[in-house]
Formats: sequence, structure tokens, C-alpha cells
Amino acid sequence: MASEAHKRGKPFIGHGWHDNTTSDVDPETNQGDAYSTYIYATQVADVEVDTETGEVKVLQVVAAHDCGRAINPQLVEAQIEGAVAQGLGYALWKKSFLMMAGP
Repeated sequence: MASEAHKRGKPFIGHGWHDNTTSDVDPETNQGDAYSTYIYATQVADVEVDTETGEVKVLQVVAAHDCGRAINPQLVEAQIEGAVAQGLGYALWKKSFLMMAGP
């Protein structure tokens, strides 16, 4: 994606980190979320935002996942598409919820 952005003269800036702390595990009972999940994937959404109304228009979403050898490629594709749709729904719902809540 960085190469394609460069070819099109678009800036490509990214930053990320993974915090693998397990401070939520109770040392007495060993209960808590002790295990982190790992995924080699990324999603990029190209959106337009009307700065006057706050309306968001999703123009394109690109998802890249390293899922190994796909036994059922159609199922893998459907799962990725479903996850992207769920993420968009959550992001857009949360935005509208925050707008309704006011300052």
C-alpha cells in the first residue's frame, strides 16, 4: 500500500504499537485476560467528511490479511468483509452517538 500511495503522490504515514501487558490478571486467582491475540492484518478506509454537517461517506475500504493457507477462500473473504462491515458500523454508530450526546 505504501508503494501505491507513493506512486500516486499521496503521503503514507503510519504508527502503531502493541501493549502486551497483563496487569489485569489477579495474582491470587490467576483470573483475567492473560493472553493476547495476534493478527497480521491491516485495514485502510478512504472517507470524506462534511465538516459542516459531520456526515461521513466511506469511499473505499482496503483490507489486507495474512491468514496463511485458506482451506475455504470464499469463507475467509466473507469473514474479512463481515469484520470490515462490523467495524464500519461501530465507528459510524459511535460517531453519531457522540454527535447526539453533544459537547
